[in-house]
Amino acid sequence: ALLTLTGCADPAQAEEPAGPAVWLDYLVDYEDMSYDKAEELELEIDESAFTRGKEEMFANIRALHKSGFRISITGVGRDFASLRYWDMLPIDTLKFQREYLQHALRNPKGRRIMKTLMAVGREMKMDFVADGVTSREDIMYLIECGCYAVGGEYISRPLGASDVRDYGRKNLRPE
Repeated sequence: ALLTLTGCADPAQAEEPAGPAVWLDYLVDYEDMSYDKAEELELEIDESAFTRGKEEMFANIRALHKSGFRISITGVGRDFASLRYWDMLPIDTLKFQREYLQHALRNPKGRRIMKTLMAVGREMKMDFVADGVTSREDIMYLIECGCYAVGGEYISRPLGASDVRDYGRKNLRPE
């Protein structure tokens, strides 16, 4: 899919027994959209959610993934709270946070750690997104590590929903 609709769950919602139903209603009905392609819907769960109660959250994540949703962990690098659960959950995408990315890209040991984390993620068939890219050199290193999706001021300033279409027309070319 060219664009993926992403919804970010509040960490407290991740524990609620009705979590999947609430998230599904929110994502599918967001601004009166009718959406029937679950594989193009992605639920972001902030890494901080992994420091709280987990049983309900894990059940909710599995239920959403089973229904076709892609699951991403965002904020990776803040405290690595999710790392021990990578093999327990159906995680599709890891989203490295801006602060960690900037630290890792400017520090030789940090670069090796990031490359290792991405190697582990690749073995588990995960995709990656790096937020906070500030230079072409950042992008080249991330490609070398296997990360092909980036965000940050180097690519574009943050855009509102109404600006995305104009940005795409000006900057994206058909393949």
